[in-house]
Amino acid sequence: MTFFLWTRALRTPSSWVVWSPLAALAYVYMVAAWGGYTFVLNMVGLHVTALVFLGRFTPSLHHAYTVFMLIGTYGAIQFPVVGLKPLKDMEHMGPLVMCLVLQVFYAASKTNTNPPPLSRVGGLDSSRICVVGANHQPFSRNSGFFHGSTRANP
Repeated sequence: MTFFLWTRALRTPSSWVVWSPLAALAYVYMVAAWGGYTFVLNMVGLHVTALVFLGRFTPSLHHAYTVFMLIGTYGAIQFPVVGLKPLKDMEHMGPLVMCLVLQVFYAASKTNTNPPPLSRVGGLDSSRICVVGANHQPFSRNSGFFHGSTRANP
């Protein structure tokens, strides 16, 4: 149901207004009823990533995914069993990072008539971004904030 509603949200430039909140509510239902909600979130995030890589970024994609993530994440956090996992688990970082990437693309499309290609965001090429991310990964991993991270005992 979530995937169907998600694809309906992208059907026309204005369909995200109705279908994206409904897709988010279907995702919240999946959180409440089934433990595989991470799979659903990652599949929607993977679909958005594929659309961006294929050059299909549109403002309606930005709006639909932002609404989906805001309502869906807020709704998922409301369940005590889930808690803050949607913000802390490494399994959820991909869709959250993609949401941030869409914010950058949307801001670039508003300030510039030609949004930057994915390989050059903010004047940095993707190899520099990967190097910086790889250098900071051990610090975030050892901080203990993210679930599944290891922390050395003193």
